[in-house]
Amino acid sequence: MPNHWYIARGGVREGPIAEDILLGWVADGGLRPHDLVWREGLEAWARADAVPGLLAPPPLPATVVESSTPGPPPSAGRKSPPSGMLYVLLALNILTCLVPHVGLLAVDSVDALPDLSGFTWARLLLGSLALALLVGPATAVLAWRVATRVGHSSRRPRFAATVKVALAAEMFVLAFLALLYVAQNREAINLAFGREHLKGGQVRMLGNGEEIELIGPMQTDISNQVRALLASHANVQTLRLSSVGGRLREARRIARIIKERNLRTYCSDYCASACAAAFVTGSEKVLRNGARLGFHGATLRGADPVYEKAVTKDYLRMLADAGASEDFLHEVQETPPEKMWYPSNARLLSEGLVNRITDGHDFAPATFEPDADDLDGDD
Repeated sequence: MPNHWYIARGGVREGPIAEDILLGWVADGGLRPHDLVWREGLEAWARADAVPGLLAPPPLPATVVESSTPGPPPSAGRKSPPSGMLYVLLALNILTCLVPHVGLLAVDSVDALPDLSGFTWARLLLGSLALALLVGPATAVLAWRVATRVGHSSRRPRFAATVKVALAAEMFVLAFLALLYVAQNREAINLAFGREHLKGGQVRMLGNGEEIELIGPMQTDISNQVRALLASHANVQTLRLSSVGGRLREARRIARIIKERNLRTYCSDYCASACAAAFVTGSEKVLRNGARLGFHGATLRGADPVYEKAVTKDYLRMLADAGASEDFLHEVQETPPEKMWYPSNARLLSEGLVNRITDGHDFAPATFEPDADDLDGDD
């Protein structure tokens, strides 16, 4: 194999080594001048710096006179990047692609930013994806180049190949997830650009200032309206809910407010879907005779099916925390999103989801009566 070399250093022989790999070591300083080398065509082992064209320049032709004027010092060549640089780039790549999005979801799960607008929240989630799409590929390219150089200089081609395969797979997955996000999370993208299809929800004071009424869809940021009204009315004891449902995230935030303020919840006509999940968190849960609580499987328009399952699980957990039995939760989960299940008053009382039935005389008069066709809503 005339184009393959052997190296001897420290009493250990290495080879055969392809000539292009050996020249790569020469360029990166991996081949030292005192290392012994041999290939077919050489009479014996020789120092690397004694082999013409390897480290030492080939002899000049007889017609060329060598100048006695010293020229510029020889270039020291590029130093091989340390493996630590590669690990740093890989860590930066992973952190950029995963940490922002996972961190935001963790913050949301504990409602650490209760005053954060739902529109701002959607923008942060979309921004975290944009960051991953911008910085992720850039760090991947840098890591790819450093892996190539580390593989040549440290003679670890398998390690370099493994890193490259992992980077290529990560970029493929990132691109796939980005396309999936855009295709299946239209609602979140619309919210990021300030577009909300749920409209008409209102929050207002009733009676002598001890009741707040929420009527209409639980649209984005309606929980902030509830919090703001409570902040200016310290005597409020009851939250009246009359809603077809809406954003489960808003229902979860309203449930937290109910628990913080130890509010009683009251339904005078109907409360369905996400609204029912907030209703059952009251310190006392009161239902007017003839009013209805509606439940069904959660749904998100255009959402990722995996995320939709997570939302359904969150919805069921809120009901379970209020005392709902496994049989009750099973019936909720089996109800299709396009339908609504209205349990009887007796069933709601036995499950602990309602504490008492009233004729409404101890509450302010109702201000809104629903149409029968309005009893279905979106989570």
